Amino acid sequence: MFGERVCTHALNAFGANYIDNVIAQQMATHCFMAGTCDDRIIKMLCRNRPATLNNAIQCASNETSIQAQVNTLTVGRTVKQPQHEPMEVNSITEQLNELKLATAEYEQVKSEYARLTDLHAHDA
Repeated sequence: MFGERVCTHALNAFGANYIDNVIAQQMATHCFMAGTCDDRIIKMLCRNRPATLNNAIQCASNETSIQAQVNTLTVGRTVKQPQHEPMEVNSITEQLNELKLATAEYEQVKSEYARLTDLHAHDA
């Protein structure tokens, strides 16, 4: 499943702490949304704005389940089924690498802020 691959890449990019890192979660969720081909799911995710990657995957799974039920109810009618397109794993990997760099820069800024705050506290 595509969501599992994004989770694996996020874990590789950010380490085990990505679950608690808000920025990493936002980046991984964005990658998941960028790699999703179904317009209905993308619109639903944009409306719901899930805070974590797991929430985004759960919302997408729920939407897919609902659509499967609708398709079951339309048996006998002529309904055009959506074409499934392959996911671009390479683009997701590139985006995760960019996110990893951005996270490293964030950690540097956070460390510098802590250092300056500590210096300011000693001066006071």
